[in-house]
Amino acid sequence: MSRHTPALAFFYLADIVIPFLLIASFASWASSAANGTYSALYAALPLPGGHWQSAVSLVALAIVMTVLSVSVRFGRHCALRAKGLAVLADVHRYQHVAADAD
Repeated sequence: MSRHTPALAFFYLADIVIPFLLIASFASWASSAANGTYSALYAALPLPGGHWQSAVSLVALAIVMTVLSVSVRFGRHCALRAKGLAVLADVHRYQHVAADAD
């Protein structure tokens, strides 16, 4: 376990920092909307020209990055315990079973 310490430390720090970045970005968007000042936030990305095409591209990029993040975080666990993925996918069934047992 100790040989994985740098990677675990990275994920630990990322789990702490990312919610604050999300709150800061929401505050920035709210401030921009309130003041009527908008910046070209995604100007550096090679996105399609249309508004809906750009939005679809950003959503697709977010989904791909989420899947990549989940695979990095849970890949080793699922490789060692193949049933773990099925339990995660069927979590609602297990929550109902636990509630009925009480």
